[in-house]
Amino acid sequence: MEMKVFIKSLLAPAYYSLWRAYITIMGSIFRAKITNGYDIPIIINNRNRLTFLQKLIESLEVKGYRNIFIIDNNSDYQPLLNYYESCPYKIFRLDKNIGYLALWKTSIYKNFIKDFYVYTDSDVVPTENCPSDFLDQFLQVMKSEKDLMKIGLSLNIDDLPDCFSMKSQVIDWEHQYWQQESEDSRFYVANVDTTFALYRPFMKGGASRLKMYRSKKPFSAYHMPWYNDSANLSEEEKFYIENAKTSTHWTTKR
Repeated sequence: MEMKVFIKSLLAPAYYSLWRAYITIMGSIFRAKITNGYDIPIIINNRNRLTFLQKLIESLEVKGYRNIFIIDNNSDYQPLLNYYESCPYKIFRLDKNIGYLALWKTSIYKNFIKDFYVYTDSDVVPTENCPSDFLDQFLQVMKSEKDLMKIGLSLNIDDLPDCFSMKSQVIDWEHQYWQQESEDSRFYVANVDTTFALYRPFMKGGASRLKMYRSKKPFSAYHMPWYNDSANLSEEEKFYIENAKTSTHWTTKR
């Protein structure tokens, strides 16, 4: 096992160099058409989240975004299914729970990969103070920095309630993303997973060694589960946790 890890570490630089070259070449062949941040498709990955999904969509709509899509990972929370019946946005319904990488582990990505797009979990909500044109600003930065593959919103940690049992662990974990400032004072150089992020055309997947930015305030978001009262979870949150057949970093810890 150690030998496999060692070999992978040796091959990693070459692998990521090839990946970066592939993205660059494909981007030059298929020229991106999106020039306005409000036209960028926002793809929300969801399973059994209703309240947080509604808060995310409301936040986006208030800021003027309407090009919204939902990937549903075979949800079975009935209030959510009822909501889908009147939801005005396109929903890709999966017949099984693929998990947080559902966009890229299905053929859905083919609808979006040739241009700029946003991918996010459903429990990440831009703050009220996040500028409405934040995606337009991110887009211009990405167009000016050709080696930049992904820009994500930072997650607030200075307002977490004491009733959230993992408050200290979250704060300790998130600090690693605020260490290296970029030349652009609005960002840190840091990996971004499937929290709210803008992707360059043909860029796929979660964290990697490719160049990524995390934005500073006011370009930030709430990770909604961090605001739960851990001792008094809602029935919806209990249902979500009990039925989380695939997990993320924090659902595993919980």
